[in-house]
Amino acid sequence: MPRKNIPSYRLHKPTGQAIVSLQGKIFYLGKYKSKASWEEYNRIIAEFLANGKKLPPTRSNNDISIEELAARFLEYAESYYVKNGKQTFTVTHCRLALSPLVQHYGQNSVGQFGPLSLVFLRDKWVERKIARQTVNRWVDIIRQAFRWGVAHELVDSGILHALESVDNLKAGRTTAHEYQAIKPVSNEIIEKTLPHCPPIIADMIRLLVRQRQIFMLTKIMICSILFGLLNPNHGGSIMNTEKYIVRLSDAERQELQAIVKKRKGTSQTVKRAIALLKADADGPNWTNEKIHELTELSVRTISNLRKQLVREGFEATLNRKKRRLPPVPPKLDGLQEAQIIATRCGSPPEGFAKWSLRLLADQVVVLEIVDSCSHELVRKVLKKTV
Repeated sequence: MPRKNIPSYRLHKPTGQAIVSLQGKIFYLGKYKSKASWEEYNRIIAEFLANGKKLPPTRSNNDISIEELAARFLEYAESYYVKNGKQTFTVTHCRLALSPLVQHYGQNSVGQFGPLSLVFLRDKWVERKIARQTVNRWVDIIRQAFRWGVAHELVDSGILHALESVDNLKAGRTTAHEYQAIKPVSNEIIEKTLPHCPPIIADMIRLLVRQRQIFMLTKIMICSILFGLLNPNHGGSIMNTEKYIVRLSDAERQELQAIVKKRKGTSQTVKRAIALLKADADGPNWTNEKIHELTELSVRTISNLRKQLVREGFEATLNRKKRRLPPVPPKLDGLQEAQIIATRCGSPPEGFAKWSLRLLADQVVVLEIVDSCSHELVRKVLKKTV
């Protein structure tokens, strides 16, 4: 569809808000050019186009807002879905389903929420790669919230009837992906895995098989056993499963040891040297968490050190990366700044009672002090004199 046929996203100057006009009705979207305003614009336009370029029908006899309905239903769910004194995972699903509902429609009345609005939320979840089964569950939770509202005389039953017309996504008839079932591991795979396991882990697997609990040995369990087993070469410490493995040469190891011993370089260089020594797969082979406790470097920084060593080499990792491009030169020199200040101290042009930043920026260009100048640059110059 050509862009010219879609109502435009515009600025409402008196309020500074973004607006869109549909069939003579103005919708306020929030702060102009903000992310929230663009999301609201896309939502309204999607419903408008899906309804054949007509505004969805609204019911004004329901004064309760969707935000209030969601809050009351969530309070009910938190007290109802409890087992052994703890909330079940259904409460988490309720929060995940109601959060986008409140985000997009919270200030609207329940009468303004119809099938097109529910379809909009469903399509958003599909775009986020949520599994089909989960999308259907969240759609049912929203309908359940409105059903609860009908039972408590907060929502008109006609609204619930309209929402129930939205079908759940069916397998093979939607772009939403399906859950991948985790199947038990075959005996053949288990027999091939056992020779690679330490004796203790292998005995544990054989015990499970002997006790006919083989169904517990899923592929995830086998992977966790293989990658989380004890490393007999390092005093029984947990094997390091980092993607980027640090392997230092003798020369590199000696250089790092000299830096640590003599405290040569900045404190960050010393910490980097300690981290690399402890992460060496042919040495201590510490985990990132253990290195963090010693050096106080963040776990993310240590992980980045591993990655940088593998990709860029030893020197680039140990020393701070040099600037590839020269720094940006200042826009103004001292003489030009003085001329701007002198202009500000003078009288404004005829027809103006006082200087403004934009007026002063324009006047600086007129006087040929600079070729171009923004009001923000002028503000920074004047701020230095305060």
